[in-house]
Amino acid sequence: MATMNCLRVITHPFQNQLTRVLGTWLVMIGLLVAVDKSQAANPTWTNTTSDVWQSTTAWDTAPSFPAPGDTVNFTNPATYSATLISDVLGLTSLFFDNTIGTQVLTLNLGTNSLNVVGSGTSPGPFYVGGQAAGATAIVYLVSSTGAGKGLFVTNSTNNSKFVIGRNNPGRLFVTNGNVTANNLALGSSTAGIGVLVLSGTNTYWSNSGSVGMGNSSTSYGCTLVVSNSASMTCAGAFKLGFGITASSGIVLLDSGGRLFTTAAGTAVGGTPVSTNNTATVQGGAIWDNGGKDFTVGSATFATNNTLVIGTASMLTNTSVVALSAKNTLNLQGGVLQTFGIFTNSGTVRGFGTIDGNTIAASAGLLAPGNGTTVGQIADTSSLTFASGSTTLIKLDKGQATSNDSVNVIGTASYGGTLTVTNVGAGLTGGDTFKIFSAGTASGDFSSTNLPALDPSVTWDTSQLHTQGILSVVFLPVPPGIVNLTNQAVNVGVSVVISATVTGIPTPTLQWQENSTNIANTSSTVSISSAQPGDTGIYCLIA
Repeated sequence: MATMNCLRVITHPFQNQLTRVLGTWLVMIGLLVAVDKSQAANPTWTNTTSDVWQSTTAWDTAPSFPAPGDTVNFTNPATYSATLISDVLGLTSLFFDNTIGTQVLTLNLGTNSLNVVGSGTSPGPFYVGGQAAGATAIVYLVSSTGAGKGLFVTNSTNNSKFVIGRNNPGRLFVTNGNVTANNLALGSSTAGIGVLVLSGTNTYWSNSGSVGMGNSSTSYGCTLVVSNSASMTCAGAFKLGFGITASSGIVLLDSGGRLFTTAAGTAVGGTPVSTNNTATVQGGAIWDNGGKDFTVGSATFATNNTLVIGTASMLTNTSVVALSAKNTLNLQGGVLQTFGIFTNSGTVRGFGTIDGNTIAASAGLLAPGNGTTVGQIADTSSLTFASGSTTLIKLDKGQATSNDSVNVIGTASYGGTLTVTNVGAGLTGGDTFKIFSAGTASGDFSSTNLPALDPSVTWDTSQLHTQGILSVVFLPVPPGIVNLTNQAVNVGVSVVISATVTGIPTPTLQWQENSTNIANTSSTVSISSAQPGDTGIYCLIA
C-alpha cells in the first residue's frame, strides 16, 4: 500500500509538469504562427472572376488578403475586376504581371486609397506588364476623387518608380480619380511598350519626380494620352524618347487635356539618337511648361521628332524653345508661346502663331502651309531670318488666300534665302501677292529664287522689302499703230477712222487733225455726215 501510495504521489506531479510543458509549447507555437503571419507575403489573386479586394477566397493566401508589407501580384490572363471596400495601405509592391496571354483588369478603388510604399527603380514597386515575352497586361483604374484619396506609389525618399510596359506591353487607363507617383517610366526595359491614358474631368495625375517615355534604348511606341479635361503634373524632367535610341513615342493632349511640366529638361526626342517621336497638343488642350526650357530634338542625331500644336491649343509658359536641325514644329492653328527666344534650326511649317521672339537660324526652314495648301504663320514679337536660313513660300491664285504669308507684328529682319514656288495656275501680268507684313522691316534676303514666267511677263520685286509684295508685270513693248488707211467719201456720209494700237504698258493716245489736237484719245475717230471742211490729214500719236 505504501508503495502504491508513493507511486500515486510521484505520478501526479509528473502529469502536472507535463501538462505545463505542453501548454508552454502550445503557447510558443501560437506565437510563432502569429510572428510568421506578420512577415511580408506575396499574395497572388487566383480568382478568374471579379471580386472585392478584401475577399477571403480571392487570394492564394486565403482566407487572408494582402496586408501592409506584402508584394501583391495579379497574373491571370483573363478579364475581371477587383474592387476595394476599404483602404489598402503600406504595400511594398504591386505587380500586374501575367506570363501568358492578355490580362484585362478593372481596379476600382471606390472611395478608398491604395498605397504602395516600396523603393527602388528596377523594376520598381509598381508595374503593369512584366517580364514574360508575348504577354500583355491592361489595367483600367477607377481611382478615388476624395481629398487625400486615390492611388499612391510614393515613398519618403522620392525614388519610387511607377512602370508601365516593363519587358512586354503594358497599358494603364485612368478614367477617374487621383494618382500620385514619384517617377513614371513608360517602356522601361527590352521590348517594353508602355501606354498611359488619362481621361475625364476628375482625373488627376501628380508626379513629384521625372517622366521618362521610351525609358530603354530599345523601347518604341510608348504613348501618353491626356484627354477629356484630365490633367497631369510633372515636377521632374519630362522626356519623350528617354532611352538612347528610343523611338516612335507619342504624347497626345486632346479635348481640353492639361499637362504641367514644371522642371528643367522637357524634351521631345530627349536623347542623342532618339527619333520619330511626336508630341501633339490639340482640341483646346494646353501644355504649360512652368517657365522652363523646351527642346525638340536634343542633339544633332535626334531627328524626325515633331511638335504639333492644333487649333485653339497651345504650348505656353516656356523660357527658351530650341528646335534642333532635322526636327519639326508643325503649327495647325495653335500657339507656341515663349517669353524668351524660339530658335529654329529645324523646320517650322503649317499655320498658327508664335508668341515670342523668333530666330530662323542657319539651316532653319520656315515653310507656311500644308503640302500644296497655303497658310500664314504669325509672330507677335520679332522674327530674324539669319544668314543660311530658308523661307519657302507657295503661290496659288485658285485658293481663297492666294499665297503663303508671314506676318510679324514687331520687327522682321530679313536674311538668308527666299524661295517662291507656284503650285497653281500659270501666272500673268497683274498678279500680286503679299507674302510678308511687318511693323518694321530691316535687312534683305541674300538670294531670291522665283518661279519661271512666260516670256511676256517678269517679276517686280521693288515692293518686296518695304511692303512684302511680289508682283508679275508685263515686259515693256514699244507702241505700235497699224491699219490706218486713206478714205474718200461723199458729202453727208458718216466716216469712221480707226487704228490697231499695241504696246506695253498701254500707250496714251492723241488724235490730230491737220497737226492740231482734237478731243479724242481713243483709237477711233468718227465723223457724222462728212462735209468739205472735214477734209484733211488725221494723225494718231501714241
